[in-house]
Amino acid sequence: AYKDFGNTMLLDETGRILVAGVYITNTQGKMANISLWRFKPNGLLDESFGINGLATYHFPDTENIYGAQAQAMQIDLQGRIILAGNHGFDLGLWRFNSDGAIDESFGTGGVAVYNDLKIRSDVFFPNALEIDSSGRIIVATTIESENLDYGFVITNMAIWRWNSNGTLD
Repeated sequence: AYKDFGNTMLLDETGRILVAGVYITNTQGKMANISLWRFKPNGLLDESFGINGLATYHFPDTENIYGAQAQAMQIDLQGRIILAGNHGFDLGLWRFNSDGAIDESFGTGGVAVYNDLKIRSDVFFPNALEIDSSGRIIVATTIESENLDYGFVITNMAIWRWNSNGTLD
């Protein structure tokens, strides 16, 4: 990786450390991809997770400078890791199995994406993620929208609830 950024962290039930964020694979800042590292309680990478301790999601649009970036994380009752973050300009959710493999049964190929507004000037910044007792995923975000007529940014807060399979509730 050219650059790695850790944006969110938590401990699993055995004390292992999970760190999620983004890694950038070139010097132009493009090719930003979801990254999820797992460390043993002693701080060493857990090489049984993902590939040598790192699980990734590669953003399919290689020209999208924003790529994908995890900003919030939780572990569900089955031990699967759920990330919320930017998916380009949209809100994205990713679910990884406890071994670091993307969970293909979640959303579409392990990813659920939302941007009902369909306006390229809207950017979602997930700030918090929780899982309720029914397994539904609740995400709080900031949405920044450019007002091109007046030349300023409008900032709003929104909360979404997703079903455990990655569909919007």
